[in-house]
Amino acid sequence: MKKEISLNQLRMLIDDTGNELYKKKNILTRNSLKTIHKDASGHEEVMSLEFDFEEGLEEVKRLNSDLIRYKTTLQKANLETKISDEDTIATALVKLDLNRKLISTLETLVSKEEVKHRRTDSSYSNYYYIEHIQLNFDKNSLIEYKEQLKAKINLLESQVDYANTNTKVTI
Repeated sequence: MKKEISLNQLRMLIDDTGNELYKKKNILTRNSLKTIHKDASGHEEVMSLEFDFEEGLEEVKRLNSDLIRYKTTLQKANLETKISDEDTIATALVKLDLNRKLISTLETLVSKEEVKHRRTDSSYSNYYYIEHIQLNFDKNSLIEYKEQLKAKINLLESQVDYANTNTKVTI
């Protein structure tokens, strides 16, 4: 039965189906062997709990197939859905990922400070010098660039959120 849902709903469906598939695969793996005790007289006793392996395997296959269908539908929609003149959801996601990583690096850089230390050549020497460690960049322009990047990220995120809420796909 085909139904129309938003991309946000599809993402939640993907998460739920992925979690369910993970659980079912674990159950299938745990029940892939059967323990049987056999005594000297030939009497056998099955020690494992009853489990229909074929039914479990069919459930895993169905969930796997559904997950493939959902993910390919999402991927196709991400590639085709325009959020601006220059971006689709897919290109925006790439930009968001890389810009967030760049912001992390910039935050590390702007947290650095200039430092001055008094140093001596040896423990018995009266000779000392001042070691001055300076920043090799303009901290204020780096902070300004970081803020501009954050604004771009916020805009892209809002465009992606809007598209994910308002774009419908049929599954």
